[in-house]
Amino acid sequence: MEKKYSKRRRSQRILAVLFGAVILALSWVFLQNSLHIYEQSRGRTKQYLIDITYQLHEHIETQIQNSLEMLRLIRNGALEIEPEERERYLTDLADFSNFNSLHLVSDFDQAEAWLRQHYGGQYVLDRDLLQQGQAQLIAIPGKSMVVYFTADHADQDTSVIIGEKGNELLKELLSNNSFDGQALTLTITRQGTVITSQIEQNFFDEIAASYAGTEYAEVPQLFEKMRADLRTGQSGTLSFPSRSGESLLLSYEPLSFSDWCVFTVIPASVLNAGIEDLTMQNLVLTLVTILLLVSVGGFLVILQRKHTRRLTDIAFMDEITGGWNELRFRLEAEQILKSSDAAWSIVSVDIADFTFLNNIYGAQAGDAVLRHVFAQIRNMLQPGEIAARSSADIFYILLQTQDRDAIIRRLSGLKRNAEAFTGLDNGSYRFELRAGVYLIHDCSRNLAWMEESANLARKYRDGQECSFYREERMQEQKLERELISDMPSSLRSGAFEVYLQPKVRLSDGCISGAEALIRWNHPEKGMLSPGIFIPILEKAKMISRLDHFMFEQVCLLLQRWQQESRETCVISVNLSRQNLSIPDLLQQYRAICERYGVAPSSIELELTESIFMENTAWMQKFVQEMHQLGFRCSLDDFGAGYSSLGLLKDLDIDVIKLDRSFFAGNVPDGGKGRLIVSSILNLAQQLHIHTVAEGIEQTEQVSALRRMGCDVVQGFVFFRPMPVADFEQQAYNGGKLRCLPCTAAEEPNNSKEPPSHE
Repeated sequence: MEKKYSKRRRSQRILAVLFGAVILALSWVFLQNSLHIYEQSRGRTKQYLIDITYQLHEHIETQIQNSLEMLRLIRNGALEIEPEERERYLTDLADFSNFNSLHLVSDFDQAEAWLRQHYGGQYVLDRDLLQQGQAQLIAIPGKSMVVYFTADHADQDTSVIIGEKGNELLKELLSNNSFDGQALTLTITRQGTVITSQIEQNFFDEIAASYAGTEYAEVPQLFEKMRADLRTGQSGTLSFPSRSGESLLLSYEPLSFSDWCVFTVIPASVLNAGIEDLTMQNLVLTLVTILLLVSVGGFLVILQRKHTRRLTDIAFMDEITGGWNELRFRLEAEQILKSSDAAWSIVSVDIADFTFLNNIYGAQAGDAVLRHVFAQIRNMLQPGEIAARSSADIFYILLQTQDRDAIIRRLSGLKRNAEAFTGLDNGSYRFELRAGVYLIHDCSRNLAWMEESANLARKYRDGQECSFYREERMQEQKLERELISDMPSSLRSGAFEVYLQPKVRLSDGCISGAEALIRWNHPEKGMLSPGIFIPILEKAKMISRLDHFMFEQVCLLLQRWQQESRETCVISVNLSRQNLSIPDLLQQYRAICERYGVAPSSIELELTESIFMENTAWMQKFVQEMHQLGFRCSLDDFGAGYSSLGLLKDLDIDVIKLDRSFFAGNVPDGGKGRLIVSSILNLAQQLHIHTVAEGIEQTEQVSALRRMGCDVVQGFVFFRPMPVADFEQQAYNGGKLRCLPCTAAEEPNNSKEPPSHE
């Protein structure tokens, strides 16, 4: 019995040893796995801190970039108006652009003098930056202000615009650090000055003073690496103890503007919250039972996955729509394009006038619209396709197709469903969705470039619901930028030339006037047609400068003719729609006439029919003022619209110019075309309005118009547009305006040059 018992005990000891060995082995394996999870979690949380700091950096960069773009636009606008109007202009735009105040000074010296006068000599400008067209930001911590200085190297004007702005928005951005207020986020200069502080203080000096006399007196030396990195514009992380011994982690990221840096510091315990406790719990439970060990191991794995998922959500989720943000979209899209041989397209979608929607209905309503649009985008996605909100109201979609008809059909359905939103003003407000598409032919290209190509297609939709990226449109955009940049210097250098096209009176064949047209003799691109540069300058809001130049050149020409004792004639000058927004435009033109001693009655201001139809009541007053100041008024492109006869009733027009579309081909001997032209001419005679037929190229048209009672003809049948010197040779005979012989008046002009854009 004793032997049997001893044998049993020996067997139990062996089992115990084996069981213990198994437990120890499993414990060791699980311990190693737990330590690996722990280290991996620490690495991920540290990367999360870096990502948060970088996102703050990107938000601040975007805000500064928007402010600088606004400043440059305001500066260019201020330079285009009269000096005495600039102060009011800057004051009006200060609130609109979220600046406390705006100031325009003539050069860098005055900018430095302004800075010394307002904030003392301790702040200085980097003139090299400004001379290169870059911007400089100077923080005034004691007054919670940031002062922007920016010039423009694209032209010869040395003016510098100065904007003062409170740093409340910067503080708000820094307070949103996603760590429940346990992190400290600051913006400092590379020398250490704290930008968002209420008092003047230096971060590095504060660190040195804080640790002086403590057991961690060597801590300030750790910040030398950060100081050195900031001097060279590098980012990094730093681990150091607090004065109480708590472990802290700091991440810093320099801004590309001026010498600023964003950094976030947080207790390491916050980043590693729960990891140490869970690891210790796992070790204790391992000693109790292998079952609990396995359970705890599984629990830790699940918890780690949840923790990782939470970090992933924070880094990759859009907080408004609940979907992916652009970073996650790019990562996923790059992976899809690398691993798939299918045909793919990237779509850029935005909401027209979204800023207006936000301003009128508020940010909450704007967010509701964004969520609704994103929900409709997700509804249209097919398996394998992805979408995300990038920023503001821009969404990106990766579609698995390059069939244009299919893309248009799907985007039309998206537009229809999204615009059916009824949550704004009881459904009375309707927003518009716009889309651009880039068909991906080379998957190795940078995804950001693909997105920008889709954005470019969206911005230049040419009136379509959605448009596809075209390489030639990129070249057109390049040309637009070049011409916009070259326009001011070309005005100063005389590259813009005045051309004149004579007008012939049909009653006696004499030259009775001329139309002033513009040509751009570009120093690099040669002679440019107005059809190329006029739409570009109109889009860039620069056409009023060109109109002003033309008007003054015409006055200068009339003055010279008077001094040469030439017979003068009425010259018509085009007036673009953008000029009508200038309150004292006609008074300015009258002042120019008086300066050159030219009678306003010798100038005829041409406005297109479409301008008159936009606001007839306002145009009545405008035409009345035009007559009061002595100018003549001409209605151009008459008959191109749908309300021409109504305009004759409502407006006191001096001249109507029949649109060239009436004369495409011969004026018919009978039928509707002849009847319409004849009726218009008869009506004009009864209303005592002079008539001009433009675009006339055939003698048969001249004969028909003479019989129908047209007053004046303008076209290639007599003269093409020509430089002023050629006009003076061909239109004058001994200082008097020529009268064409009757036979000449009936002969066609043999010039093969096509009709010009007027």
